[in-house]
Amino acid sequence: LRRADDMCPRRLHHHHSGARATSAPGGAAFEVASRVREDAALWHRAGGDGVAFPEPTDLEPEERALYAAAGRAYLRLFGAEPVTVHDLGWSNDLDDPPVRLVGPVGLALEGDDGRAEVRILRTAGDAGPGSLLDDVDLRFALLRTEGWATGTLRIVAADLIADRSVEYEIEVAEHRPEARAWLAERVAVVTERADRDRARPGRDCGMCPCIPGCPALVER
Repeated sequence: LRRADDMCPRRLHHHHSGARATSAPGGAAFEVASRVREDAALWHRAGGDGVAFPEPTDLEPEERALYAAAGRAYLRLFGAEPVTVHDLGWSNDLDDPPVRLVGPVGLALEGDDGRAEVRILRTAGDAGPGSLLDDVDLRFALLRTEGWATGTLRIVAADLIADRSVEYEIEVAEHRPEARAWLAERVAVVTERADRDRARPGRDCGMCPCIPGCPALVER
């Protein structure tokens, strides 16, 4: 959705037609952020009892240090808030437009007051001002929480290493229709550009899952 205008048509077709989207680029920050999110969910499900972020012995030493720092920051920012974890799953189906949205949106929670909240956790530590969330992130969160979040949706993005966060209180009824209209426009772009048999060599070639049979490489 974010890069439909300039992504290689063959790779775009793979994303559009596959049962699962390809993973985001690897790296310590991405791996640790995913682990922190999963372990935070387990800790909340246990009612905040026990060790929140046990040492991950399967990670490299620098990743373990990053994980430990991120875990301490998470507890400092959110540890005192009693919440219930809600499982949004890997995808959800929409009727308008009729598409399946695939991908994790963040840690979905409900507070004691029943308000829905999504926590998007980062561990890069290098995000500039205003870059923790953009309009695509907000719209995606609104659409991925359809069927669950009503009324007010709280969206929090926290860089656990840079120790800063941004927070939005979004009235779902007011903003979700605009998100659906945006999605319909992006789906039209994807549908028009996605082409299994047309490739454009460039930055999308790195770690591309579509290299076998790629016409651009076969021609070379």
